Amino acid sequence: MEKEIQELARTHRVQKENDSYIIFINKPEDFVFDISDIAVRYNPKDNSKIVACSQLPESIRDNIHKFSFLTVKEFVNRIEQSLNVFLMGKTPPFTREESERMQKIKDSACLDLREGELPPNYKLPTNNSVTPNIKFDVSKSDNILIVFCNKISVTVRCIKCSGVNSISETSSCINCRAEIGLVYVPVVDSEYLGFMSLKKCLFVSFDPMTYQYICQECNKAYETRKLGAGEISKQKCYGCFKDLRIKINSVEYYQKKMCVIVPGEPLPENGTCKHYGKSYRWFRFSCCHSLYPCDICHDEQSGHKSLIANKMVCGFCSKEQSVKKECECGKNTVKKNAQFWEGGKGNRNKATMSRRDSKKYK
Repeated sequence: MEKEIQELARTHRVQKENDSYIIFINKPEDFVFDISDIAVRYNPKDNSKIVACSQLPESIRDNIHKFSFLTVKEFVNRIEQSLNVFLMGKTPPFTREESERMQKIKDSACLDLREGELPPNYKLPTNNSVTPNIKFDVSKSDNILIVFCNKISVTVRCIKCSGVNSISETSSCINCRAEIGLVYVPVVDSEYLGFMSLKKCLFVSFDPMTYQYICQECNKAYETRKLGAGEISKQKCYGCFKDLRIKINSVEYYQKKMCVIVPGEPLPENGTCKHYGKSYRWFRFSCCHSLYPCDICHDEQSGHKSLIANKMVCGFCSKEQSVKKECECGKNTVKKNAQFWEGGKGNRNKATMSRRDSKKYK
């Protein structure tokens, strides 16, 4: 490769930048476009070739990159030969030799990429009948359409013997042989992987899992190796040769709290808690659809940060309804003339505040 760079340096302006070479394209005599320098950034370590020109639209650069399977010298010469065609937004036809070489790459090169490719008739796991409770945060390259997970693996603790097991479906505990398991329903969502329900076991953590994703350019589906939180998967698309990269930042299980309420009967302590003794209601939080007296109770007991609560349960009659101060039973869920506003975040009523309170006149 160094020999090719030396040969290009005889006829082209070449600059060395860290581990890469910047090779400036020679414009043809009939060049009519008002565009400054066009260059190719070439890295011999990974054989990557990137067209560098801020004035070129992404679509034109994508057309040029379709020829990046050529050697760097061939790639530069190909750009110069068809530069006017590229800049008109078109892709010049492949020569017979180029087509044969591309087919050989698809058939034999990059076997690790072929292992990750999913069948052409692959179908997305769509299910709108469940409320997802597995949230994930993923960073992906712009040309990846969506990331999802068909099958999960989790570490759980057996309720009967407290033995730790790694499961992906219904099985037996390795210690007491009791039946444990999980039900997983995948969904296609930008924030959630799907819905999980555990059977006779408690959630401990997620194991490394394989993820599926789709290339936005050519709609080919791929599957990663097993990835844990913080790990990265990257490869080139088998169809359009674009770089595909995803990083799993975090995966969280929003476990729903099991809570039995009897309509017509009061909640324990009339719905109050140690944090807010004058709030007579429980809230249903949208993140896990569980009932807690307040956001602090939620964060302490659930293991994840609370999102806004969209429903409440009256502490006097246990009726679930929209969030409001007065229940349909006629009771006030927030004590009137309280010294502090229920919830504790701003809006303190200075009219009812004690004169000795240091914040009354601030």
